[in-house]
Amino acid sequence: MRKHHWSLTSLFSAAPVATVVVLLLGALAPGVFAQTTSVQVFAAVPITASGPGTDPSLAVSFAQTTLVLACDTMPVATLSSTPDGTGDVIVDNFLTMNGVNVCESPGTFDCGSVPTCSFSCIVNFLGDTGNTLTSYTPVPPIDISGELALGSQLVTFELMDWGGFLASSDLWLVTNCDVPPQVAICHKPGTPAQKTLLVTQSAVPAHLGHGDTLGPCL
Repeated sequence: MRKHHWSLTSLFSAAPVATVVVLLLGALAPGVFAQTTSVQVFAAVPITASGPGTDPSLAVSFAQTTLVLACDTMPVATLSSTPDGTGDVIVDNFLTMNGVNVCESPGTFDCGSVPTCSFSCIVNFLGDTGNTLTSYTPVPPIDISGELALGSQLVTFELMDWGGFLASSDLWLVTNCDVPPQVAICHKPGTPAQKTLLVTQSAVPAHLGHGDTLGPCL
């Protein structure tokens, strides 16, 4: 089994709020990973005071990553705090994929909880990195395979907070798909100037934003 580990910081330039586009191309042998690629989607966020608590419906994003996924067969993907796909996850408060809370389970909206004291005394842990998994009770790795479809699709992950404190562990996308260093886009489609370009991952959002389309020109 071949494994690849990628960090977003090694693929893209840094930005205050990460908005990164990754094209994943891959196929899955029935029931197993034909090959495993790990992409660091978010770096750990230290525990930080974030203002008065509200409720989940008023949550705001404190980090965002947009991926372009292309899956030829049944997609398999897991979000984990470690690149091997086995690490428990913390997001205070929760993580969404295309606006859907993938942490949500009956009775809770959160990816993790404070285990050792009341909510108010988490102030003792300010500045701690969520990746240590010591200040929260984490949740198991999150299987997002069922949220994906065959073919190409835009997927946006957001770390969400609804007050009090925010934090997260490292978050890795572990998948059977490849992560190519360049992406084909059709520049100025439908005009005499249209042409296929190969662009870096970080350049894709700007191209899509001014009307270019994903994939080669036809």
